[in-house]
Amino acid sequence: MCADGQYDLFLGRRLMLQLQATKNRPSRVCRRFVQELKKKDLPLLLILTKDDQLKKPNEERNYYATQIKKTLGLDGQHLHFTAKGMLRMSRRSKYHLQRWIRTAVAAKDAKEVKQLLQEKWQNRRICETLKTPEEMQAKKERWKAHYKTLREERKKQKAEERQNMAKAQTHAPKEAPKLRIRIPRNAEADA
Repeated sequence: MCADGQYDLFLGRRLMLQLQATKNRPSRVCRRFVQELKKKDLPLLLILTKDDQLKKPNEERNYYATQIKKTLGLDGQHLHFTAKGMLRMSRRSKYHLQRWIRTAVAAKDAKEVKQLLQEKWQNRRICETLKTPEEMQAKKERWKAHYKTLREERKKQKAEERQNMAKAQTHAPKEAPKLRIRIPRNAEADA
């Protein structure tokens, strides 16, 4: 699109991307950058990186995102991103980022991109990660019951295997005991 003259890289600032490590607090430079973009009324997409380093991704991701957005004073769209291609969320986040970049390039101007960002953010699906203590307890009970049934099944399988081994030993002909022959030491070798 740039080669065809449809998009000017320098004059058509349609979407600014702010990369921020998920665990790190935004620096002063980052905060000033966001403030300048707000003054100039340019659309900003916050990209939170290094999600693969979180110990509990689902719980910590939302916490860090709210803290970073509060520090930067943002209330709009953000994406979680990681470069590890083996993770499913990595492939999904790459797809979303590429889609936003294509949308920004195809848009008429920055105002249209900003409007699209706001619409998508307002119509997003929110998955509820925080649960009440009762829901958490019920989930634990379900898993305990599940593991209990698995342990009981394993015990039954082992008991059946032992019975089968015992049956096989009773039906098999008994072997004669092996004789051990002791060879006396040579007295001359000891001396």
